[in-house]
Amino acid sequence: MTLIPVSHVDDSEFSRLDIATFSPGEERYLTHQVIARDGRRINRVLYKYCHTDGDVFSIEGPNLKTARKQRDIWLSRRFSRL
Repeated sequence: MTLIPVSHVDDSEFSRLDIATFSPGEERYLTHQVIARDGRRINRVLYKYCHTDGDVFSIEGPNLKTARKQRDIWLSRRFSRL
């Protein structure tokens, strides 16, 4: 599926996702819309999480719940390797 951005997200909003400004353990997200090839408007979430050790998890997904679920999977895999 080809997605085309609908809503313009200005640079100041994206700068909120600059990982250099994150505190350890902090999460931030940004919602936006895209148009699918068939004309449907689809909501999307850009999500970033800075772990307490400084590693970063980043994903674009359909909603915040899904992004957090993927983050939790990422965290569980990291800790299972220790």
